Amino acid sequence: MKKVNNNLIKLILVGVVTAVFAWIISGIIFKAPVHSAQAPSAPTITSTFPDVKNNPAYKIFLNTNALDPTQTITIGNSSNSTPFSGSQ
Repeated sequence: MKKVNNNLIKLILVGVVTAVFAWIISGIIFKAPVHSAQAPSAPTITSTFPDVKNNPAYKIFLNTNALDPTQTITIGNSSNSTPFSGSQ
């Protein structure tokens, strides 16, 4: 029983020494990247929009014959400006 106990102690000691050695070597090989504590800054947002109808840079990918959803579309001869108000 003494020999089994002695071999078990040696095995545990070798395992602990090997684990510590592997931990030190892996810390040397796989270093964690150093992060700066500064966050990147975002560009400021302006409230002005480009003139897409007159700017030639937008003529390449915008269709000039497309429908413009910002324009008022009149269907028929009705002059009622509030069609869903209930009063005809």
